[in-house]
Amino acid sequence: AAADGGATCSAADLTAFARALRTGRLLDEETTRLALTPQVDERAEKVRGYWWKYGFGLTHLLDEGGAVVRWGHTGEEDGVSARLYHYPRHEVDVAVLGNVSWCAGDMGWAVHDALVNAPAGSNG
Repeated sequence: AAADGGATCSAADLTAFARALRTGRLLDEETTRLALTPQVDERAEKVRGYWWKYGFGLTHLLDEGGAVVRWGHTGEEDGVSARLYHYPRHEVDVAVLGNVSWCAGDMGWAVHDALVNAPAGSNG
C-alpha cells in the first residue's frame, strides 16, 4: 500500500491538472500564487546548472537570475515512474509516464534539454 492509494491517470490528466493549477481553477488566487512560488532551498549548491527550491508540493528549478525555468513533481513506485513539469517561459507542460521503475527521469531531462536549449524563436 502506497500513498497514492492505487490511483491512476494519463499524461493528458496530468497536463490538465497542471493547467488547472496555474490558471486558478483549483485554488483561490492567493493559494495558487503561494503554490507556484519557490519557498525554500532544496540544497545549497546548483545541480545541473540550476538552483533547486521546494514550494508547496512542487520543485522549482531557477536560473542564475532567479527566474523559474520549470516547476513540477515526480513520482516513483515499483514498476512505475512519472514526471510532470511546466515551463513558464515556453508555456509548455510535459508529462512522462513509464511502466518501469526509475525510467521517467532520463526522458524528462532529455525533453528538458531539448526545450531549454532550442534556438531562439523555435518552438523547441
